[in-house]
Amino acid sequence: MTLINTAQDIAVVEARSDRSLAIDVDRGLTIAFMILVNDGMDAPHTFSQLQHSSWNGMTLTDMVFPNFLFLMGSAVIFAMRRPFREQTSHAAILRRAARRALILFAIGLLISVFPTFGWTTMRYFGVLQRIAICYFAAVLFYLYVRSFRSIALTAAGLLLVYWVLLCRTPLPGLGWPGSDVPLLDIHDNLANWLDQACVSLTQTLFHTGRLHHGFRDPEGLLSTIPSLATTLFGLLGGLVMQDRDNRRKVRHLLWLGSATFIAGTGWSFLFPLNKNLWTSSYALVCAGASFLFLAACVELFDIRRIQERFRVAQTVCTGAVIFGANAIVAYAFSELGHGLMATLTVREGEVPVTLWQWGYDHSFGLFGAGKTATLAWAVTYVGLCFILNMLLWRRRIFLKI
Repeated sequence: MTLINTAQDIAVVEARSDRSLAIDVDRGLTIAFMILVNDGMDAPHTFSQLQHSSWNGMTLTDMVFPNFLFLMGSAVIFAMRRPFREQTSHAAILRRAARRALILFAIGLLISVFPTFGWTTMRYFGVLQRIAICYFAAVLFYLYVRSFRSIALTAAGLLLVYWVLLCRTPLPGLGWPGSDVPLLDIHDNLANWLDQACVSLTQTLFHTGRLHHGFRDPEGLLSTIPSLATTLFGLLGGLVMQDRDNRRKVRHLLWLGSATFIAGTGWSFLFPLNKNLWTSSYALVCAGASFLFLAACVELFDIRRIQERFRVAQTVCTGAVIFGANAIVAYAFSELGHGLMATLTVREGEVPVTLWQWGYDHSFGLFGAGKTATLAWAVTYVGLCFILNMLLWRRRIFLKI
């Protein structure tokens, strides 16, 4: 029995009412790319589009996390089908969602201290922590709002509120952004001030807490507001995906994608694109790209069925489905594995080097420190993470954490 049976694997997804092939392919490609960009080598030896923008501006890498949140919001719609069909109470659904969110948050905290488990290095803000908050919010909105118009207006309202907070609210002790301090200054902005205040409080009370970049955190408290809007846009995408007419799905996704992308691009002249602060213009541009990419997946895999016509497309589709089915597992494994290899050291002559650096130096690094070699190293690590997901898939294990 082979580990991968492409036709059978794709059929498994299409037969389940709580999954969408287009969403699973999209999410699988997203998580694979997320691992790729997180687990390469340092900046000088990496292609620019595989690095995050240092401050204002965007790269392809900056669009990965928003797309994951968008797809998580879309997937919530499908996940609710079974509980609704079984007439599960809202209270029971919320308890289950709260449990999953708490587990995700706890795994995020674990990753922040792994493998040294130093209490003082715990990072309360983080990728999985943000996913946990946004996931629970998405469930709440779908249970108690569900109206397309209301969700869209809420997302727009969150982005407007965030713009007011960052650009029209005085900074304590510093004055007004844009006049007394530069607009969206890398050090002096309300998001940084609030994150520093929160960490200062946790350090005082619990003697623990840190920010990812020392004085700021890209997954900080205030920027959770626009990331919630990103997730709500995903809910809108999920509502569109309920349509049985695939052609109409694509038209609506294209319209939503074009509208949000154009709106975000226009707003960026006043409120710059910035992933670190998750600015409102950035949230809109990324939502637009997510709508458009999801439309492309529906067109290619649900309508044109290219996975049935081309062997390469079938392989890509199956691999993405396997990654997407246990996306959080793949991400957590990649972070824990990288953290362990970046901490353990081996002797290289008289100099200790990390196991991560040693592995690269004795594989692709033998061909030089070029960008292609570091990309190949990152792709190899993605493949390692894929093997874990493939084994879970073949045993039909789907960890819904």
